[in-house]
Amino acid sequence: MTEQTPEPPDRELRKLSPFELKDELLQVADEAVRTREAVMLNAGRGNPNWIATTPREAFFLLGQFALAESRRAWDVPGVGLGGMPRSPGIARRLHDFLDASDDEPAVQLLRGALTHGEHTLGFHPDRFVWELTDAVIGDNYPVPDRMLPHAERIVQEYLSRELFAGRPPSGRFDLFAVEGGTAAMTYLFHSLQVNGLLRKGDTIALGAPLFTPYLEIPRLEEFRLRTVDIQQSATTKDGRHTWPVPGRGAAQAGGPAHQGLLRGEPVQPGRGGHAEGVRAQAGGAGAQAPAGPVDHHG
Repeated sequence: MTEQTPEPPDRELRKLSPFELKDELLQVADEAVRTREAVMLNAGRGNPNWIATTPREAFFLLGQFALAESRRAWDVPGVGLGGMPRSPGIARRLHDFLDASDDEPAVQLLRGALTHGEHTLGFHPDRFVWELTDAVIGDNYPVPDRMLPHAERIVQEYLSRELFAGRPPSGRFDLFAVEGGTAAMTYLFHSLQVNGLLRKGDTIALGAPLFTPYLEIPRLEEFRLRTVDIQQSATTKDGRHTWPVPGRGAAQAGGPAHQGLLRGEPVQPGRGGHAEGVRAQAGGAGAQAPAGPVDHHG
């Protein structure tokens, strides 16, 4: 009998989902911490065991500038009252504020942000800086209430680069900033029901695997949707999962009994594109819903 050669460890690792791979890496890291006094930086899903200090320092530094601008408009020190920041000349004043500060990473970050907004994106300097200042001071309702205009443009550019490799489709995405993926899904189902696209008791197909709480949200009393899992279990020739919606699953989702096909993007666990012809087979039921904005921890 010929003895079977074990597969190389890296090939075995390629077969794991991102969450399974994360668990494997945590075991390796825990062993390193015990044996070599190494420090493990855990940046996985959930709360990390570290924070990024520079953006927080930049945020608080911008807050100091905003308070100075409030006192510049109106200052009653005895009772701790200030005014609303004013736009004319505010960009120049922020540049002067940064020039008078120590050249620390937070100052460099704010300078870089100003350069990106004013020169790369072509923002009007005073309007851009006033939006930042007014936002950080927290003295006003945001207008529009879905996302601040300059912030939306910055995120649009980021999504164009990260999701479409700098080649976005024609048109423009109107962005709505929410607390996170769970809130995004809740707002999504509420909007679909308010607009009559889904009703309580309807059946939707879920691309699986999909982790909690996205699995439970459609079944909440508020939405009361029935769900059917579409297993995305395809693999490459070397055994690596690609997590596409299979053609058979798309046909099932597009049937008369189903009112929607829901896939999480950014994908968790990671998957590739659709099987050939999936969009056509899913038909009107194949409206895909994002699982929420990209979450950056730390």
